[in-house]
Amino acid sequence: CDVNNYYYQSGSDSATGTNYCKYKNYVDTSNTCNGAGSCTAGSCSSSSTSTQATAGICKYISSCSGSSAGSVSNYGSGTSCSGTTDCDVNNYYYRSGTDSATTTSYCKYRDYADTSNTCNGAGSCTAGSCSSSSTSTQATAGTCKYIGSCFSGTAGTVSNYGSGISCGTGKMCNGAGSCLAVNVACSTSTVYWSQFGISCSASASGTSHGNYRNVYDNSGIDTGSARATCNNGNWVMSNKYCEDEFACFMPNELISTPTGKVPIRELKEGDVIVSFDDVTGEITTSIIGDIIVHDGVDSFVHDFATFSLVNLTINVSGELVDTHVTMNHPYYDPIEKEYKKLRDFDIGAEIFVFNGTGFIVSRVDLINEKSSYDKRQTVVYNLHMSDGPHNYFVDDVLVHNAINK
Repeated sequence: CDVNNYYYQSGSDSATGTNYCKYKNYVDTSNTCNGAGSCTAGSCSSSSTSTQATAGICKYISSCSGSSAGSVSNYGSGTSCSGTTDCDVNNYYYRSGTDSATTTSYCKYRDYADTSNTCNGAGSCTAGSCSSSSTSTQATAGTCKYIGSCFSGTAGTVSNYGSGISCGTGKMCNGAGSCLAVNVACSTSTVYWSQFGISCSASASGTSHGNYRNVYDNSGIDTGSARATCNNGNWVMSNKYCEDEFACFMPNELISTPTGKVPIRELKEGDVIVSFDDVTGEITTSIIGDIIVHDGVDSFVHDFATFSLVNLTINVSGELVDTHVTMNHPYYDPIEKEYKKLRDFDIGAEIFVFNGTGFIVSRVDLINEKSSYDKRQTVVYNLHMSDGPHNYFVDDVLVHNAINK
């Protein structure tokens, strides 16, 4: 077969013993087809052509008889084809007459027949019997459209689909077959997200299309944060973080502020620190809402047996920088654009650093389940932001803030 459904049927017709041509379900039992899409002159008793050449879309091969070659004819929308077929531009056509078994008119799409329905010029069914067959396979009715099934007397309909494609004044396709108004605002509602197998939720206040809300799951201080962006009436979640474990740093680790680096133990509530807007990609600032001190008084003592304290060595723009941090602290992955626990990064993995590039060189345990009781009472710190992005830079590396006390 060639690409346009013209083909030579090898063998012979049982009744006449001669070779025959086929076009879709058309059979000429006395002739063979040539490479131009028509019949050869003469008895046409043999053929060596295996490529029954293209006659073009919406064309057919007329019958050839005796010594007269068949011809290639055009048919298209509204054009009569030998008085039997009216075609539209997409190869959907109504075959005049009736089916011999049911005496009902029928639709055809190439060699597809629906013996209980008729087609209109748009490729869908007219209202009528439509008793049992689905004609949803019958058509492409144009860009951003589809034809629905026709069933039980209801005509198939042409509907729009495709996200972001216009389907009328002030409307666009939503990708699911519906044509919606453009730039619909989002109403105040509860939004949901999850990470690390933990589920979070928060209330997002209503806003216009394209605008966003930073939302926080408040349980204690918070168990998660995310950005909810309004996309034509729907909230789309990004920058998701959700956790129920507790991570921290040693007291002398340096935190970036607008005026320089300050040890985490010297910071206080209300101080401004440098942070990162991971949606816009811009460096910005946040305000500290709380200093979490895991000393058994302000907050519980960290469980080093479960999450060890390590010496993390990172190559920051060619310089090796050491940080003492627990293995469960969330660091920002610039490739996947999400926060991941430190333990989930491989050695050599790229990591987000301030004004440069960085990658993990090594991790060495300092305090773990084998350490002495006194060592496992070591005081460690974390920060919680009350305003701005919930992250900060430790030794020039981006991390997420505290999630609970």
